[in-house]
Amino acid sequence: MTLEDASRRYGITMEKLKFYVSKGFLTRTTAKDGGPDYKEEDFIRIGQIHMLMEGGMKPEDLKSYLSLPEDNSADRSKKTLILRKCRGDLLEEIHRKQQILDRIDYCIYELKTEE
Repeated sequence: MTLEDASRRYGITMEKLKFYVSKGFLTRTTAKDGGPDYKEEDFIRIGQIHMLMEGGMKPEDLKSYLSLPEDNSADRSKKTLILRKCRGDLLEEIHRKQQILDRIDYCIYELKTEE
């Protein structure tokens, strides 16, 4: 499968797919015609990769997460810790934005009461 195929299929921009390739999240092979080809398995997990990156997970953390197998409890525990860290960071960002939203709402409130 080409990156263009994956972009159309999953609705992810070429820019993001190329970034994922540059970070080693997608494994490139060579097609019969000599062009780049990507494994179907890589694109099966692209949704998870995209979601974690959009959620703010750092590329190095994502690389660690993806490198851990799920066939033993120690690795599953490590994966859980990485996900919990990502979740905590995302929650902090949401709270920060909520505080900004609250301040904007207060400014709106003040303007309405002055009318």
